[in-house]
Amino acid sequence: MALLVSVAALAGAGTPEAAQDPAAEAVAAPAGRKPAGESVAVPVGQDPAGGSAAAPGGQEPVGESAAPNDLAGHRALLDRYCVTCHNERVVRGRGRAASPLAGQLRAVGLTLDTLDLADVGRHAGAWEKVVRKLRGGVMPPAGRPRPDGGRLAAFLAWLEGELDDAWAETRDPGRTATFHRLNRTEYRNAVRDLLAVEIDADDFLPADDASFGFDNIGGVLKMSQSLMERYLAAARTISRLATGGPPPALHAPPAASSDPREQTAGIGAWRFPEWFVVQEAPGRWEDDRTDRPRARSRRLAPRTALDERSRFDGRPVVATRFVRACPKGHVDDVDWYGFVHGPGDPCRNQLWLDERGTSGDLSDLVVRCG
Repeated sequence: MALLVSVAALAGAGTPEAAQDPAAEAVAAPAGRKPAGESVAVPVGQDPAGGSAAAPGGQEPVGESAAPNDLAGHRALLDRYCVTCHNERVVRGRGRAASPLAGQLRAVGLTLDTLDLADVGRHAGAWEKVVRKLRGGVMPPAGRPRPDGGRLAAFLAWLEGELDDAWAETRDPGRTATFHRLNRTEYRNAVRDLLAVEIDADDFLPADDASFGFDNIGGVLKMSQSLMERYLAAARTISRLATGGPPPALHAPPAASSDPREQTAGIGAWRFPEWFVVQEAPGRWEDDRTDRPRARSRRLAPRTALDERSRFDGRPVVATRFVRACPKGHVDDVDWYGFVHGPGDPCRNQLWLDERGTSGDLSDLVVRCG
């Protein structure tokens, strides 16, 4: 035989604020009871919260465990022990929270009455929080009714299995870099663990780029050509240390004739510079019309015009002070013939460098064809 019992008659009318705020009613009502003003049918002699009055510490009497795939049973467990607080009406309530507990529930933002147990993977993050809280024994909180151990264990086993199955189907590891190289610390540790060789990675590799205080983020650790060359050079040295091999042998260059007109033996190299300024006889040149020193003129000579003593017309030469550079950092000699006559001009007459003043600034220099 069942008897209709009013919660208001059992718990009292409550505070005026609770009577005005439905969210506060759901939070302030004892666990398992309906908000004030509603009635619930309970067997005679049973507490309205759903448990026996003699149950110690809020622990529910041990009953039959729900079947592993019993969605209705799992939903009933959540509705009875969790949804009382973690429901949309409390969490999404309007206005100021009626109690500190309501404020905490709004901060957590977990609404279990809106989550679908038939599709656990859709809200895997929320269900992971549920698993952690239940496994840790912190939910339901102390003083609130709790399910018996067998029923809770069956629910957790089912929920964790659903989460594992959902991950196996999606396998979304998050955002990952296509290519993730080791930073200096990881490279040093890898060499130590694999080859038992202790190295100072700072001697082989440059400092790693960092982002948000971390130097092991794959999207930041790029690989350039120069860095690849550093890794290859480090590999050569470390492999010799690991195997005990000798360092590369150094060989003397082949002997070459002292005659500069003969073919040079050895490895070819780029000669720089190719243009020189002839050191003319000292003297002061006066302008015919004024007392100002007129421009000092010195001849420009290419390397091919020098004699075996690296002189031009018997006079010593010095390298020109001017080079040309591209935006990428490549440096080359200035083509003075092309500078004076334009590219492709066949004129090879004597070039002169006129220098007025002592500043050496480009505005005081003129290169002309003699």
